[in-house]
Amino acid sequence: MLLIYTHKITNRIAYIFDFAFKHHFSIDYRITTERDEFIAYESEKLNYSYENFENIPSIYPKTLLVQDDFVSQSIEVEPYRDSYIFFVTNKGDLPFDVFSASFYLITRYEEYFESYLDRFGRYDPRNSIAWKKGFLNQPIVNHWLNWLLDVLLKYYPDLRFIPTKYQYQPTIDIDNAFAYRRKGMGRQIGGFFKSAFKGDFHDITERLFVISGMEKDPYDTYSRIIELHDRYELTPYYFFLLANYGGQDTSISANDTEFQNLIIRHAERFPVGIHPSFSSYFDISVLKNEVEQLATILGKEVDYSRFHFVKFALPQSYENLLTVGIKHDFSMGYPSRIGFRCGYAGDFKFFNLRSNTPTSLTVHPFQVMDAALNYYMKLDPDEAVNQVRHIIDNVRKVGGTFTTIWHNESLCEKRNWKGWSSVYDQIVRYAAE
Repeated sequence: MLLIYTHKITNRIAYIFDFAFKHHFSIDYRITTERDEFIAYESEKLNYSYENFENIPSIYPKTLLVQDDFVSQSIEVEPYRDSYIFFVTNKGDLPFDVFSASFYLITRYEEYFESYLDRFGRYDPRNSIAWKKGFLNQPIVNHWLNWLLDVLLKYYPDLRFIPTKYQYQPTIDIDNAFAYRRKGMGRQIGGFFKSAFKGDFHDITERLFVISGMEKDPYDTYSRIIELHDRYELTPYYFFLLANYGGQDTSISANDTEFQNLIIRHAERFPVGIHPSFSSYFDISVLKNEVEQLATILGKEVDYSRFHFVKFALPQSYENLLTVGIKHDFSMGYPSRIGFRCGYAGDFKFFNLRSNTPTSLTVHPFQVMDAALNYYMKLDPDEAVNQVRHIIDNVRKVGGTFTTIWHNESLCEKRNWKGWSSVYDQIVRYAAE
């Protein structure tokens, strides 16, 4: 067992040690504040204090983990080992406080302060230290933890741990189950008039052919998605939007029987979660109602979620998820850029900085979303594949988890998504192989 010496045990220290040692490396450890006990201990140990010990690995701490409130931090980033570090100490076996730096990123400490929001009211990645300092495309926390492990193995070559292994986790968002079908007479008429006003006669013709049963709905790509994932023995998570129609929420009614059957069929084979609506962001009663609707359809509790438009704010949105019984959230990533919002390729427990306590909610970050590549970054299909491959390579190097968000509609090969179904094919193949 690894014994860790520190001057004070706080919620933050206990949380980040659990994350690094127990969760990431499966290292059995214990914390002590007793100096004499630490000195007398004759097995593996680590010093996380301002004291000096000979022939014992040491990480010198900053003050972040002994604070019980959140205040703006002065962060100075320095290059180190083809990457970057901050909370620099220039003492010990690593020249920075790896625990404070990791805590800062995975708790999204910087998002608790007033910052620039995009047009949808979301935290903009350009606020982040990762964007400003150029390491958004690195799983930097994974690098730091691997460096920490190297230090421990240098002193204790027989240290027992379980190395993390690379894996790929696809996820699928169903914002619009169908382009034309099951929309109701009012929305169909509105769609015809809207297309006529734009002079989009192709849309009018296609809509007529689909609702008359002469053509397949273009968003009905479900069998294709299943076949692709089955080919590589992958199990995607599906997130269904059950929202009242309006604004950014244009899903089919949750009372539609065909839509319900679609959800049930997927739940028979795959994990299915709620895609909380745009309006649920500020109204917990809406969130609660949508979760209950999905639970009724599935006939069981709903454990998984991802916010529609990836619109959430910390800590309120995660507090709301916990209130309605969600156990796993997949919203941690940027809707407008690819990369590592929290610097980590893997899951972890949400730590609420407002209450200064760990929680039971497991956060599953994603690194790539189809809309980011196409709508925001405006990449062509070949550029998109190349940039995503770079992200995958970075995750593979550290033995992390690579997670994507794709939509059924982005595989339709229509309009803005023409040529993009092959993009997903190439990404899945590269990530899975």
